[in-house]
Amino acid sequence: MRVVHPLTTANPDAIAAISATRYPVEFADVSGSPRAYYDLLARLWSDGRTFAVVEHDIVIGPDTLDSLAACPHDWCSCPYRYGNTTTHGLGCVKFSAELIARNPDAMIRVGVMSDGSHERRHWCRLDAWLQGVVLPNAGEIRHEHSDEVTHLDSGCSHGCTSYF
Repeated sequence: MRVVHPLTTANPDAIAAISATRYPVEFADVSGSPRAYYDLLARLWSDGRTFAVVEHDIVIGPDTLDSLAACPHDWCSCPYRYGNTTTHGLGCVKFSAELIARNPDAMIRVGVMSDGSHERRHWCRLDAWLQGVVLPNAGEIRHEHSDEVTHLDSGCSHGCTSYF
């Protein structure tokens, strides 16, 4: 399974946890612009291969990636704390090649969405648009793992209100 670790800053705890797994990790700097994370996901989507994302502020457990890789579901995620709630966002998620093949234009559809606080392709709303609108509207169902991963941030880093 391809594992991608998008980061804006390097967090030693998150890097140590993901580096301790048996999976090669693709570290991707998305700090260049508000749309760099979208561009990364769009590229991964267009590659058409199964991939997992572990964001820069997520510390996974020793078996987290094995659990995602072994899961027969096409879209699955691990829960984490976000503000005062637990969410299943892009923090730790897997998308299978089969899901991508059924939804080849998903990231194109995400790329045209915006709201009053975020321009198109803004990193902050990728969870909301992909996992809250595009994939569910296509009939896809996320499998939610129960093993919680650790979110090192307390909420939205730029002051907007969470969609979840």
